[in-house]
Amino acid sequence: MSMEQTTERPEVVAEDETPGGPFSKGAKKVERIAQESKGLFDDVKEWIDLKIQFTWLDIRAKIDAVKQDAIVGAIVAVLGILGVVFALLTGALGLGAWLGHPAWGFLIVTGVLFLTAGVVYGWHFERGKKKKKSPGAPSEHKELEAQDDQKKLPPAAS
Repeated sequence: MSMEQTTERPEVVAEDETPGGPFSKGAKKVERIAQESKGLFDDVKEWIDLKIQFTWLDIRAKIDAVKQDAIVGAIVAVLGILGVVFALLTGALGLGAWLGHPAWGFLIVTGVLFLTAGVVYGWHFERGKKKKKSPGAPSEHKELEAQDDQKKLPPAAS
């Protein structure tokens, strides 16, 4: 072999000159493929690990957001309830001062609250009865299906 051939393709010459015959070329290719496969496997593993970490961070961020919303909602609810209580107390004291005694104001406010609770309960109870009597009730569905099945049957042969 001349020097010109070795400078153009030195890796081929190096593979040809190694002991072990024609199988050494294939063995080196297998080693390269194995190394590349291992590198690819490592990259995929790293990508999956990063994806899992990203998912955990996303879940933690969502949990923190829900937690903050719940805290703000609880604070608003407590302040709202306190506001309603103080408004009712103010109304009761105002009515009591207007009628001459605070007890009358508290009695009227208590009566209005009970009356409102009764109306809401009655409205809810009547609404529940209407739902049970609606044509979408399961028992009526069964009756309608039975009627449809009887219509589909052929008349009895004599």
